[in-house]
Amino acid sequence: MSVKNETLWLEQAVTDILSQSYSNLELLIIDDGSDIPVEESLSCSKHAQITIYRNPTSIGQAASRNFAFDKAKGVFIAIADADDRYHPKRIEKQVSFLQANPHIHLCGTDFNTLPAGKSWPIFSHPNHIRAAFVMNNPIVHSSAMFRSSLLSQGFQYDTAYNTAEDYELFSRFRLQLHYANIKDKLVTYRLSERTGAAGPQFDLAAKIRTQVIQEEQLEDCEKELQQLAAFIPGFVPFSQNKLLLCQIQKQPKALYTILYNQYLQYTQKFRIKPDFRTILKALYYAKLPLKTKFKLLIKY
Repeated sequence: MSVKNETLWLEQAVTDILSQSYSNLELLIIDDGSDIPVEESLSCSKHAQITIYRNPTSIGQAASRNFAFDKAKGVFIAIADADDRYHPKRIEKQVSFLQANPHIHLCGTDFNTLPAGKSWPIFSHPNHIRAAFVMNNPIVHSSAMFRSSLLSQGFQYDTAYNTAEDYELFSRFRLQLHYANIKDKLVTYRLSERTGAAGPQFDLAAKIRTQVIQEEQLEDCEKELQQLAAFIPGFVPFSQNKLLLCQIQKQPKALYTILYNQYLQYTQKFRIKPDFRTILKALYYAKLPLKTKFKLLIKY
């Protein structure tokens, strides 16, 4: 956990982690040059499971997390943010999942949001997760857990992508590793505290997205895709005939499901008012239950 001047929600986040049903864990907190040292502002700072490292001056959250990776001793490493909340069984369920699925290198989870009601769908299948990187990071950062053995393969954040370091790192390894998302909602992601970083994060995400699209060698095509993509900065529409290399080329609706889910994520995360015609088009193609489609029609 990287922390800089986060006092409002830090106590809750740390308490959530110390209250996990899986107790064999260590919590590494990197104080990235906070005005008031975390050790002084956190009431449980002396807890046996907590180790705090303080940067004399700020080096950024990406570099701070990398430092924590170097200090971690566990077989699995879980990411946590200081302003999010964590279900008591988060660590237990993710450890069990990774132990039961040795071919999966990293797993995230489904999530709730604060404020409530602004969640968006996640993908659970590794192929769909890989496909979704052409739009955005399909893994909620503070829900991620990965095998520490990945560190020897260079699995660390690029400090040039601070605020979007998770999207850059996960997308960089998407062709080498298998990712999954647990369908249980084990993290509560706080949106309101991230709006200040939306500008630089938005720009960096567009840069990463362009790189992913170039690597996947996806072609321009389809008027419908162009219309939908026009609302997502940095996205280039691509051909259904190269449906993200995930063996679903004969199911074009799957492509629209990916686009639709990611479009919803952008409109909600970055407070963009969705285009009603685009929503209608996406709902027409998306593989969603009729009940879900009806609810979304009423909402928009």
